[in-house]
Amino acid sequence: MKKTQIPTEQTLPLYLIIQCLYRLNTAFRRPEPYLRACQLFLAELLACGRKTVTQLWEALGFVHLHPTSAYRLFQRTFPIQAAQQQLLQAMVESTDPTDPFLVVADGTQVRRTGRQIPGVHWRYSPHTAPFARGLHRAQSFVVMGWLTPSEDGHRRCLPFQMEPVFSAKAKRAPAGACCSEVERVSAQMHALRAQLDAWGRSSQPIVGVLDGQYDTRKFWASLPDRVGACVRTRSDARLCDLPAPSGRQRVYGTAWSPSERWQTAQGWQRVSFRLRGRTVRLQVQVHWCRRRAWGEQVFGCVLVRGHHGRGRQKQRRAQAFLVSAVPDGAGGWQLPVPLPVLLEWLWQRWEVEVCLREMKSGFGLGQKQCWGLTSGVRSVQWSAWVYGVCLWSGYQAWGVCRGPRYRTGWYTGRRRWTYRALERCLRRSLIGLGVHTGRLSDDFQRLGGQKGQPVRSWLLSYLSCSRL
Repeated sequence: MKKTQIPTEQTLPLYLIIQCLYRLNTAFRRPEPYLRACQLFLAELLACGRKTVTQLWEALGFVHLHPTSAYRLFQRTFPIQAAQQQLLQAMVESTDPTDPFLVVADGTQVRRTGRQIPGVHWRYSPHTAPFARGLHRAQSFVVMGWLTPSEDGHRRCLPFQMEPVFSAKAKRAPAGACCSEVERVSAQMHALRAQLDAWGRSSQPIVGVLDGQYDTRKFWASLPDRVGACVRTRSDARLCDLPAPSGRQRVYGTAWSPSERWQTAQGWQRVSFRLRGRTVRLQVQVHWCRRRAWGEQVFGCVLVRGHHGRGRQKQRRAQAFLVSAVPDGAGGWQLPVPLPVLLEWLWQRWEVEVCLREMKSGFGLGQKQCWGLTSGVRSVQWSAWVYGVCLWSGYQAWGVCRGPRYRTGWYTGRRRWTYRALERCLRRSLIGLGVHTGRLSDDFQRLGGQKGQPVRSWLLSYLSCSRL
């Protein structure tokens, strides 16, 4: 019987993951924890049920061993900061130095049932009705990701960092983990700016697209140089026009609010842009202003007019956004990017919500029951990092819209591939690699293996530190 060859576009994501794991070996002091981390990574792709440590151990076939070494990996030896920086550096190198590095950030809750897990505190449950909000125990984290370049209006959020933001009332919490989301995102922006400067990208600006909870004076004042932000603001925010040049030195002009400007019928301009394969047309106004009692910082207020549809037409609520203003060199102000591109950024912020939903529902974020002071946090960061590496491999192999096309098997025909399609592709590649048969397939000999060589011996020799 003739052996079926696996298409290259299906095996390419697994190639990229193995190479990413190979570059991570310098961050470990000893080879045993590094090989254990590689085994758990592959187990994340093979496990079909819950992603607990025991289930991952059984997915690898190590039923006769105790998974204590995996718990020690999360508690002591796994360098999560080095892994996150390596993933971030790969994303930065794939961008143009002249284009802004676009990031999104949002807070999330990881539900926990154990009371001794670090950082657990009573939170409002998002699964209850708004009129009868319930409570549950959960950990709070902030996820920061990179928005990929647009492909016919399609983008994807690739997470590269996940940090804890525990409450001060939490009984057990590591040092430095108790802070607010605004403080954590501000610190991440400073660290991201320092990393880009260290990698020779000092001239590349950073723009963050954030939710309305970051519209605070403390956050805007803490932004470093060459870092901008686009934040949704309230409809009753007190904004002031820039004062007219006169003999008197004034800071604030006429006060107004976005809800007042929405009622005007003049001054609206029509802007169209591509969003998820279709053209969106909006009525927009841009005003240069300052916030009352916030100092002399100048903002660009982007007002988007609402749309009241009839029948089955979609309705769109009026929204207002504050954008960091950039000097135009002639004494005036301008937006960091053209207005259609900025509006497309603001509408694509929802990709971080899609990312969080996939990690919680399909990937098993927070299912590892680790009670250690360090492992209780690092196990969640591990799951987010594995998810980010998998998405990064799929994006490098196919882009955003081009999905896997197999010579045989399934293909949904969607314009944008999903994580489920990527996971099936990786599992099919692992089967072709010979994980279940025990012998290396012909399609993977380009990585240095020999035909008929056992998979376990080849994988350990390829990922071992002796190859450096």
